[in-house]
Amino acid sequence: TYTLHPYHIMQYQMRWYLLAKDDFKKNMRTLALERISDLKDTGASFVRDINFDPSHHFKYTFGITHSKD
Repeated sequence: TYTLHPYHIMQYQMRWYLLAKDDFKKNMRTLALERISDLKDTGASFVRDINFDPSHHFKYTFGITHSKD
């Protein structure tokens, strides 16, 4: 079970992925939408980081796998 803050949805090789911030680990996660089996709306809101840029985030990726410099 995860509490996630959705940041971006992307398509890669005919599959859809959700890029979301993990509330517990405080990092970004990439999840295949087809593998999500249960969603629950917590009713909570969040403020997306205004400095987040999906193109910059995926600049250092191998496919959808992100690695830091």
